[in-house]
Amino acid sequence: AALLTTKIPEYKVTKDKEVKETGKQISLQTKLIPVSITMALLNNTLIVDPNSDEEIVMEARFTLTSAEKNVLCAGQKGVSGGFSPEQIELAADTALANGEKIRKIIKKSVEHGKKN
Repeated sequence: AALLTTKIPEYKVTKDKEVKETGKQISLQTKLIPVSITMALLNNTLIVDPNSDEEIVMEARFTLTSAEKNVLCAGQKGVSGGFSPEQIELAADTALANGEKIRKIIKKSVEHGKKN
């Protein structure tokens, strides 16, 4: 939500090729809303967004970022353990489903903020 509501100074290049601030604030141009979901492996079970106690004992960690239209756009594996192909598939499905839910909440929140 922060990037969707960020305002930055607008700049223009003059005829003399100087960069000048216009005094206006503009929104960042965003095309997608990426949402990251972290999963931990604990006793052969995937845990979504592990808390600090779960992170201490997790065997492996996998963070997947989804963009809109059910596209995974980033991933990072952490901790020394590994995941089975089935666990990776479940992690991807979970990241896509939860990413979409969170994206809807973000969009609703941003729209609500614009009305106030």
